[in-house]
Amino acid sequence: MQRLPLHLLTPAQPVARKRSTAMARCGRIGLKSFGLLLVLGVVLTGTVPGHADSVPPMSSARLSDLLGPDDYLVIGDKVFDRFTYEMSGNMPPATNINVVGSLEDGKVKIRFQGAFMDVYDLVGGQTASDATISFRVTAGPGQLISGVLLAANTAVLGDPMTAQGSASVVETFLEDIADVSLGVFDIKPGSKLLMDSVEFPQHYQSLNVQKDILLSAATLGTLATVSFIDQTFTQVPEPAGLILLMTGLCGVLAFRWRRRRPR
Repeated sequence: MQRLPLHLLTPAQPVARKRSTAMARCGRIGLKSFGLLLVLGVVLTGTVPGHADSVPPMSSARLSDLLGPDDYLVIGDKVFDRFTYEMSGNMPPATNINVVGSLEDGKVKIRFQGAFMDVYDLVGGQTASDATISFRVTAGPGQLISGVLLAANTAVLGDPMTAQGSASVVETFLEDIADVSLGVFDIKPGSKLLMDSVEFPQHYQSLNVQKDILLSAATLGTLATVSFIDQTFTQVPEPAGLILLMTGLCGVLAFRWRRRRPR
């Protein structure tokens, strides 16, 4: 085999060294950028990539399975616990109420689904059926609850000419907010409102929620009913999380400036 002259081999060596040095530099830059992006991702989402499945995006259970002191439900980044339930009249037992969680446009929604109703009492005349559901909701890391939307299919059913009664859901946040409440209702004769919402003047890591479901069928043949009650939560980043985010962004900008600065 013919050997090449030494001077033909020598120029290739510096080129190889420069190429390997550039690749190593790119590798270091890539690792640094990835680290910065990882920190920003943790600040923004409150989770570490690769572990998002540790908090299921949706969940459901029977209300009766959530009434114990250690029972809870996880929906997205929020934890629901301290459930209680009281009922009277024609209201369903906790075993017949489903609690269903979901995510809609990134917002956590909890639904209580069951045959809430009041039927006119042939013996005692007009009565009412009442139920109260309470629970605590806690926001995920780096987030604060900023508002709530309440929706329900409250309805008074019967002969349009004779049906009279009311179906309402009133929601309060006692212990945390004393002067704010939400309400949806159907009153016959009268008016109907199926959705209500509020943005809180200040934000909360956790909230205690009470739902009072009051149904009254006032005439024979009338049915006051609700089959689902939805609650959707809005949230904002915690101030400390915003500070970390801004610090991370400043770090990224400083790093890019140093890379572009002429040597």
